[in-house]
Amino acid sequence: MQTILPDDWEPGMVLARSVESDAGQILATRGTALSERMIALFRRRRIESLRIEGGGGGAPAQERLAELAGRFSEHRDRPFMMSLHGLFVEALGGSSDTEGEENG
Repeated sequence: MQTILPDDWEPGMVLARSVESDAGQILATRGTALSERMIALFRRRRIESLRIEGGGGGAPAQERLAELAGRFSEHRDRPFMMSLHGLFVEALGGSSDTEGEENG
């Protein structure tokens, strides 16, 4: 699950939590895939962020995971750093299993 700000909302992202208005009205339920129309509604209602399932979808998350792997590749012998890496990977919706990865 990841918190996404309005500039990063994209159609197809799946809500990890229901979205409510300031008055408590449910605008969309958990598990709903975002559409252009929903995104426009949330922006009009000034929704500040959304909780999205996984890493937020598609290639951008995969690119961030690849960048993280590169940044942490020289720290594989440092348990604390690899634990930190695992937390970042999990937050992006990737697999936190770093044991079997090869350094590329």
